Amino acid sequence: MVYSAYISIIICSFSLCIGFPFKLPHHIQPSHPKHGCDICADIVFLFDDSSSIPVADPHGFHKMKDFMVAVVQSFSNFGPPNGVQVSVVLVAHTVRNYFYLNNFTHEVDIVHNMKNFPEIKGSATAIGEGLKFVREKSFLPKFGGERLCADKFLILLTDGKHNLGALPKPQAEALKDEGVTIFVIGVGPKVLMSELLAIASKPEYVFNVTDFNQLATINDRIVDDACKVAKDSKLTPQPCSLEQISKTLIPYGYALVPVFYPLTKKKMPWPPAFQGHDQLANERVLPWLTHNEHSHKHGGRLDE
Repeated sequence: MVYSAYISIIICSFSLCIGFPFKLPHHIQPSHPKHGCDICADIVFLFDDSSSIPVADPHGFHKMKDFMVAVVQSFSNFGPPNGVQVSVVLVAHTVRNYFYLNNFTHEVDIVHNMKNFPEIKGSATAIGEGLKFVREKSFLPKFGGERLCADKFLILLTDGKHNLGALPKPQAEALKDEGVTIFVIGVGPKVLMSELLAIASKPEYVFNVTDFNQLATINDRIVDDACKVAKDSKLTPQPCSLEQISKTLIPYGYALVPVFYPLTKKKMPWPPAFQGHDQLANERVLPWLTHNEHSHKHGGRLDE
């Protein structure tokens, strides 16, 4: 029957809800977390690379990178559909994106690129411009920010205060309004605490350490707070309703949609709750189906 495919999809989706044994392909099986939580998250590191850092500590730049690597290595499930994605953005007198969320999907590649980007020792600290870049670019769908399951985090590291370009507070407020949780880490005595408090999502998300060596002492606290945000988040409810099941097709689509395809022999529309999701699933999760002669390019239909 025409709708036998729909039933198959719904049964598979409900298996995700009620715990019925439904094994996803091996390469997307979640691995055991290293830190006690396994989250779907988009994490952007925005870090200060102004010339004051090597003055305070000749190795400060590398200690910041070590801190970022330690945070990343606290997790074990990376990339789509339901793991951690990471982006790194530098801010000094200019803003430089080192990589977007979807550039690297494996831990080893993320860590390798974190360890190897160069120091620029900029002439200013344009924190507001960095926040603006993250708001306008980092979480865009084309850069990997479209996942419905993902909690969004920004971790800002600085040893000073904003002194160039757009004001930080309005940019931070806009990010928070868009659902981004902001952690702020101030290093040393030159940070402006009122500024850091205005940027962070909560006062308890502001961490002030005396020097770059102390960054290693707050790694677990950052990860614990991120895990708690993700645990309490309403972005990842158990998908029991048809509407929720349809949303589940994006992160799990390539495990479920193939059930649909072999059983479908006639041209027909997707059910209303699925419409609007199929094109995204086809393009991002099922590249083979996008180019298949049985997939209608724009209409979201499967043809004979």
